[in-house]
Amino acid sequence: MKQYSDNPSTTKRYGFAVLALGAFLLAACSSGEPPGEGSATVADTDAVDETSSIDWFDGGVDAAFAAAEREDKPLFLYWGAEWCPYCKQVKATIFTRRDVIRRTRQFVAVELDGDDPAAQQVGEGFGVAGYPTMIVFTPDGEELTRIPNGLNLEAYADIFDLALNAIRPVADLVRAALAGESLEDREWQQLSVYSWGQDNQRALGDLDPHSAFDALAKACPASAGTACSRLAMNHIEAAIDAAEDTPLDPAVRDAAVDRLMAMLTDERLIAANLDAVLHAGTDFTGALTEPGSETRAELAARWQAAMEALADDPRLSTVEQFYAAYGPVGFLRLDNSEATIPEATQDAVRNRVAQAMTRTTDPIERHAVTTTAASLLRSVDLPDAASTLLEGELKQSKQPYYLMSVLASTAEANGDNASALSWRKRAYETATGESTRFRWGYGYVVGLIRLAPESTAEIEAVTAQMFAELDDPASAFYSGTGMRAERLSNALLEWAGSDDNADERAAVLARLREKTSSVCDAIPPGETGRERCDGFLNAASG
Repeated sequence: MKQYSDNPSTTKRYGFAVLALGAFLLAACSSGEPPGEGSATVADTDAVDETSSIDWFDGGVDAAFAAAEREDKPLFLYWGAEWCPYCKQVKATIFTRRDVIRRTRQFVAVELDGDDPAAQQVGEGFGVAGYPTMIVFTPDGEELTRIPNGLNLEAYADIFDLALNAIRPVADLVRAALAGESLEDREWQQLSVYSWGQDNQRALGDLDPHSAFDALAKACPASAGTACSRLAMNHIEAAIDAAEDTPLDPAVRDAAVDRLMAMLTDERLIAANLDAVLHAGTDFTGALTEPGSETRAELAARWQAAMEALADDPRLSTVEQFYAAYGPVGFLRLDNSEATIPEATQDAVRNRVAQAMTRTTDPIERHAVTTTAASLLRSVDLPDAASTLLEGELKQSKQPYYLMSVLASTAEANGDNASALSWRKRAYETATGESTRFRWGYGYVVGLIRLAPESTAEIEAVTAQMFAELDDPASAFYSGTGMRAERLSNALLEWAGSDDNADERAAVLARLREKTSSVCDAIPPGETGRERCDGFLNAASG
C-alpha cells in the first residue's frame, strides 16, 4: 500500500487501503463475531456526547509512552500530516464516530504529525514512512498491532476492542499460526484486520508473503467468520505480486478466481472486504483472467455489480462512493487503455462530483473529497473539469500546495510543461512545515530535472534551500523524508551524467554534497539515516 505523498500514485501491497483513482491517487470480540458484524454503531453513545472528540495526549510521544506505562493503558499512536487527503478522511469519518471515540478513552492516544520536531526520526524508529499509520502498543511499549484504513466504517469500534484486548503482537500470532498452534477466533480476527501494507513487513519478517498468507488462510477456522476471507484476499494479492517474477500457478489462479466469484455475491463478505472490493478489482481481474475469456467477463461483471451497488450506499463515505463509481471506468479500460468513455458516464460523474462538493462543507473532509473528485473526473477524460474544480478550491483550502501538485500532474499529462513547472514551484513556495516543504521541494526539483533539465541554477538553488530550511538537517535522511532524499539523490546523479554539460552538473553535485556531508557525522553509524546520508549524491554507493 502506498499512503498519500506529494505526487500521488497508485500502488498496492497487501492491504489495498489507500489505492487511488487513475494515475493520481487516495468488545473483546469474545463472541466470535468478526469486525463489522455486531459492532457498535453511531448510536452507541455511552459517556460520549455529540461534541466529543478523541482526547489526544498533550506532551509528545515520549511523554505519552511514559503515561501509558504509568497508567497501565495501551497506547494508540496516529501518524499523519496536515496535507494528507486520506488523513483528512480518517479524521472526518473514523475519528468522529462516537463508538470509536468511546473506545479510545481506554487508550493513551497520541498524534504525531510528520512536521513535528524529530517526527521523521521517530517515524523511522516505528518503521513507518507514509501517512496515515495507526499503531497500538502495550503499556510497556511493545507494538501489538497496526490498524488499517479503508475498512467498513462500522468495523472500527470492534477493531479498537480487538486491540484493547490483544495479548500477543501480530508478529507472534503469525509464527504461532504457522507453527500449527490453535489461535482464538479473536486472534484470527486481529490477524485479518492488521495493516500489512503499513509495516514494511515487520510482522512477516523474512517470511515469503505468498506462502505465509496461503498457510494462514488455510489454517483459519470457519468459526473465525470473515477473518478467513480477508486473509485469503491478502494471499491473492501476494500471489499476484509474486507472479511478477514467477508465473502464477494455474491451480492458485483458479482457486483465487473461485473465491473472488463467491465473495462478490455475498453482501457479508463484500462488507468485510470493502477495501479489496473498492480498490483491487481491475488488478485482480487483469492478473487472474485472460483477455476476452468468459471467466474475465463474468468476474468483471460481478465486480462491477458490487461496486455499482456501493456507489450510492449511504453507509459509505463520499470518498468511498467515488472509488465505487470508478469501477465501470476501470473495467472498461482493462483490455483497452484507450477506450472512449461514453458521454453518459461523463455526465454522471460530473453530476456526482457537483452534488458531493455541494454537500461536503466540513473543511477536513472536503480536502479528501476534492482530490478524489478531481481524480474521478480525470479518469473519465475530463481533465479541464478536474483543473477547474481544483483551482476553485485553492483560496479556501488550508493546504493549497497539495492541490497545486495535482494541477501540475494534470498539466504535465496534457503536455503543458510550463504550467506543470509553474504549479510545482508555487506548491513549494506555499508549502508549510519542515518535512512538508522538503517533500514539495523534492517534487519541484525532480519536475525540473524531468521537464527542464537545463535549469541548472534553479535545480541547485532549490536543492540547497531544501536542506538549509531544516532545523535538524539529519531529519532529511529518516522515514518518508529520507526516502525522498534517496530518490532525489538518484535523480540528480542521473541528471548529472546525461548531458554534454556533465562537468558543470558534476560541479553542482559536488557543491551540494559539500553542504550535506557534515550532517552525516551527527548521525550514529549503523542507522538507516546514516546510510542514506553517506550515500547522498555518492555515485560509488549506488
